[in-house]
Amino acid sequence: NGKYALAAEDLEKAAELEQIAYGYSSGFVRVALGNAQGAQGDWEAALENFELAQEDPYPGLKELGMYNHALAQFELGRSTEAVAEANELLAISDEFTDLRGALVGFLWAQGEEDAAKGLAEQTGGMSVLRDLTVTQQAGKTWPPRTIAAVTAFINAERTGRALDYYDKPVEYTF
Repeated sequence: NGKYALAAEDLEKAAELEQIAYGYSSGFVRVALGNAQGAQGDWEAALENFELAQEDPYPGLKELGMYNHALAQFELGRSTEAVAEANELLAISDEFTDLRGALVGFLWAQGEEDAAKGLAEQTGGMSVLRDLTVTQQAGKTWPPRTIAAVTAFINAERTGRALDYYDKPVEYTF
């Protein structure tokens, strides 16, 4: 937990200082803080910060907060909420193309196989999804449950694997 705990401490301090100086803390800090909290397993705190990020009027931050909120919902096993939030974001912004890939995993996890297959085709097919999972895993930009769900879809299995934030293998059944 070392590096993520230190990051969370620094980001909490940054949020406090911004609040004092400007009357609010920026969505950028809130998203980063939420990601550091999520990496430590505190997804409920992460959700709160992703919600606060959505209040920042800076262009794109509402959407960035929504994107991360959907991923966190899925990490908590709230597939229905994750699907709804991902669809809401994709309806208002086409900038989050990798969210389509994550949504394939969300749908697969819910047992919506036909919807997942259809969206996978729209996303560019299996090779695009494979590339996404490799990129997201390497950058730790998707939580492990999302990576595992997309991997399960690619392999047409109900079990998916990923590495957690500390590079330990984890397995999920969908």
